[in-house]
Amino acid sequence: MKVLIIGAGISGLHAAWRLNAEAHEVTILEASSRIGGRAYSQILPDGSTFEAGAEELHNPDSLLGDMIRKKGIPTEKRTYEEYTYWKGKLTLLEKLERHPFFQPSVKQFEKLESRPLSPRISMAEALTKSRIYLAYQHIARAWIGNEYGTTAANLSAWEWSQTERATEEITSTWLAGHSWAEVLEVLYGEVFPLVRKEAPVVKVSQEAQHVQVGLKDGETIHADAVLITVPLTQLQAQKIQFNPPLPASKQTAIQQLGMDGGIKALVQTTAVKQFPEPFVSIYGGKLVPEYWSNKAGQFTAFWMGNTYQAQPETNPILLIQDELRGMLPLTQQDTCEVVTFQSWKEVPFIEGAYSYAKPGATDMRSLLAAPVGRLYFAGEATHTAFAHATLHGAVDTAERAVKEMLTSELFA
Repeated sequence: MKVLIIGAGISGLHAAWRLNAEAHEVTILEASSRIGGRAYSQILPDGSTFEAGAEELHNPDSLLGDMIRKKGIPTEKRTYEEYTYWKGKLTLLEKLERHPFFQPSVKQFEKLESRPLSPRISMAEALTKSRIYLAYQHIARAWIGNEYGTTAANLSAWEWSQTERATEEITSTWLAGHSWAEVLEVLYGEVFPLVRKEAPVVKVSQEAQHVQVGLKDGETIHADAVLITVPLTQLQAQKIQFNPPLPASKQTAIQQLGMDGGIKALVQTTAVKQFPEPFVSIYGGKLVPEYWSNKAGQFTAFWMGNTYQAQPETNPILLIQDELRGMLPLTQQDTCEVVTFQSWKEVPFIEGAYSYAKPGATDMRSLLAAPVGRLYFAGEATHTAFAHATLHGAVDTAERAVKEMLTSELFA
């Protein structure tokens, strides 16, 4: 069978690899000039790598984790010492949470994590109803905004609580000595030649015996089936026209899910002995919700959520540099400079970080994932078991879509 896959992110690559192994004729159509999608390893001038997109392996016991282990690619567990910026100085978060003023709020937040929440309300409403002090809400909203990619007001309290409970016993790992670009090549390099770069799809038409796919340059390609793995933002903006139109239920799902922008930046300082711990996270900034350090003298700024949505019309690089300099114990002679950054909202054909569910969206991911005739759907936004916004979740959806194809009457 001839299969076209739209998108060369990890879900498209995995699906191509699986179908190619089954001797199907596969072509991947990638709109940009790069393979990998939101897994983006930037090579710095000194030869080191900055993961400008996905960084963690959120579930090492997933299919993706198993594939990485079988290839002998090492990973490591990390324990981050968490600090918060409180009243003008860095304080251990654990110490702050033990303070009598914060203890009631900490307990209330733990209660939120342990029980299912209403699908009708947002996380902002859940926090307010729980009577969590505003001072602690600032920390909670910062963590939620970064972890889930949006403001607490936009995020479904139901999906948040379900995801927290589903992942409670799972511990992330990180690649050790390899970049995600290298891992993708090790796992899926054999299908890289099947990728046609700079080939944006603008139209998909289902007909009785085939699917007709139209490219922006006017070229038309026919296939027996098409797998669509583009980011949610591209479906929301109707970058691809479907004929006949997608079912109303799927169109509703596309709009009921969200995908906001975000910035990830690498900051270097000349003061390298600031913390006794090798891995550090800092919460509580007025702008950037979280900074973390994997290496002395380097910090990653991860800017999403409430403050990202309301950021002033100022160069974000300057804002990040100034804020982190104000937090760290630096001298006037020490430098604090952003050496590279990625604003995902500005990336053509992606235009966002990762998906989330809005209040009221309980079964929307299932509707988004459902096949429509000869059209199949994959990508992190289609994960139905609370592993959205992750690389391993994207691989899971590709595996699911391939199984749907191979067990369909079309492929019999």
